Amino acid sequence: MPLADETGSVTAVATVARDLSRKTQAEKALTESEDRFRAIVDNCVDGILLADRATRGLSACNETICRMLGYSREEIESLVVEDIHPREMVPQVVADFDRLATKECDLVRDVPVRRKDGRVFWADISAFDIRLAGKEHLAAFFRDVTERKRARETLQASEERYRLVAENVTDLVWSGRIEGLAKAIQGAAKDADPTVAEAFLDRWQFTFVSPSVTRLFGYTVEEFGTRKPRDIFTAPSFAALCDVFGQELAAERSGAADPQRHRVLELEHVGGDGQPRWCELSIKFLRDRR
Repeated sequence: MPLADETGSVTAVATVARDLSRKTQAEKALTESEDRFRAIVDNCVDGILLADRATRGLSACNETICRMLGYSREEIESLVVEDIHPREMVPQVVADFDRLATKECDLVRDVPVRRKDGRVFWADISAFDIRLAGKEHLAAFFRDVTERKRARETLQASEERYRLVAENVTDLVWSGRIEGLAKAIQGAAKDADPTVAEAFLDRWQFTFVSPSVTRLFGYTVEEFGTRKPRDIFTAPSFAALCDVFGQELAAERSGAADPQRHRVLELEHVGGDGQPRWCELSIKFLRDRR
């Protein structure tokens, strides 16, 4: 600033210097931190939305949710929660929003989400509270589970078809599982051992029994389902079953057996009335995709 004498003439200039290097470095560091955070958020697998708790207006988002919904950031930030869900599902969505906001739950599964083009995908949504600019918001994370949902529905439909067939056949159909069977196969001796087989058959648990068990053997489905193999066969037939099961464990252990093979046995069952009944039994291992 200029300095003047008593006559008003400028005789000198005074300057004040301030070191701004720390401020500049701090601003640079803050910018870099914001850029890193933005990069992380935008590359997150899940879509992220911030919604005002009071108005349910959408105030911020990441690139992932933009791609999921087909909107630009500017478009999303002009919407409310109700705009991104099918109209008929809005009451349920609003109720779920309130449950998340009040921490009644922290995850809502299989929520239908409507894209800009009208197509619908399904998402699991988790959320937590966050306060921004003096307002309460809900930070919501959207994970697309459409393929998982379709696979589950396809599997359920397939299982239902097979169940309908099994429940309406005249023969008895049952299935079960044995706890630790995979380890039993890995540790099975190369030679069949019926005593090992007997121990594992005593762990047998029925997973399905067709209704024809009542007509054929006089048991209800529930009664038959609580029994073990030694309870439903006569002693000689149970011994024969143990022998065959031991052979099958050894065959699995060898790794050379046909995975689609089955065994057919004639065994004597004990009916619900205590009377024996000879039956032909076809046995096969059920395998998962592995």
